[in-house]
Order: sequence, then structure tokens, then C-alpha cells
Amino acid sequence: MVEEPRKRARPGRSPAPAGRTARPRQAEVARLAGVSQATVSLVLADKRQGPAISEETRRKVLEAARSLGYVPDPAARRLAAARNDLLGVFSFTATFPTDVQHSYYPFLVGVEREAAERGYDLVLFTGSSTGGAGAAGPDALSRVRLADGCLFLGRHAPVEELGRLVADGFPVVHLG
Repeated sequence: MVEEPRKRARPGRSPAPAGRTARPRQAEVARLAGVSQATVSLVLADKRQGPAISEETRRKVLEAARSLGYVPDPAARRLAAARNDLLGVFSFTATFPTDVQHSYYPFLVGVEREAAERGYDLVLFTGSSTGGAGAAGPDALSRVRLADGCLFLGRHAPVEELGRLVADGFPVVHLG
């Protein structure tokens, strides 16, 4: 007798009854609606170009998604859009400036407001956990590429690494 491997829940997700993850997938929506996963993808993305999808099929897909509680995966959407809608803030100081008297505080308040107004989320990166960006080697700043651009705060920034980001076309602003 061949035993099927047990499906493990993905990290950060709690298992649900019947062995599926807590969040329904497009494949489940497709099964419930009686259509292909490609059709579900087109309907949920509201793509009107390409193959014609009848209003009846759209209704079935949307009803199936609603009944299952389907919510699009934000990471998948960001991957498909080739952008993250994330703005990075990288601090070269050991303590992130949160005191209203700190010289960077007004900049951070403005960055937060503008990011929210434009639909961006902020991601805080710090070099302090590695003893500063320069201490971590030439690829210390590579993780900021998770964001669509980055604001760097601090006087002791690795100029060569910042120059490499700029040369690659990565949007960079440095205050320090």
C-alpha cells in the first residue's frame, strides 16, 4: 500500500478541516463554480480582454468566491504587477529616530503620510542588527530591493553600495 504524503500547512497559515489551508484558493473556486482555474483568474482579475466569458459564468465564479470567502493573495498580486507598493526606509543608526525632537522625525512623518496617500506601505530596514551596513559586506543593502524604492537615513552610508543601487535604476533617496 502506497501512503500519500501528508500535506503540510504553509508557514503562517493554520490548517482547516479536511486538510485544506484556512484561505481558499482559486482552484477551489473553480471546482465550486464548475469552470477552469484560468477562467476564475480572468474573472477575479476583471480581465475583459482575451477570451469572452459570459455574464452567467462571471456570476457563478463571483458567487463561488463569495461563498468560500476567497480573498486574493496580496503577494501574488504584487508579483503579477511586478511591483510591491512598498517604500523602504533604511536607518544606518542603531536606534530608529522616533523622538519628535530628532532631526529625522519630521521627514519620517512626511514620508509616512505621503506613502499612505499614494497607496504604499512602509518597510523598515536597519543596518544596526549587523553592526551597520558596511560591516555586513557588499550585499548588505540588497534586501531593500524588496521595496520599490528606498529612503536611507544616516551619515555613514556606504557610498559604493548606494551607487550600485542607483546604477541599477533602483530609486534611492539619502538623507544624512
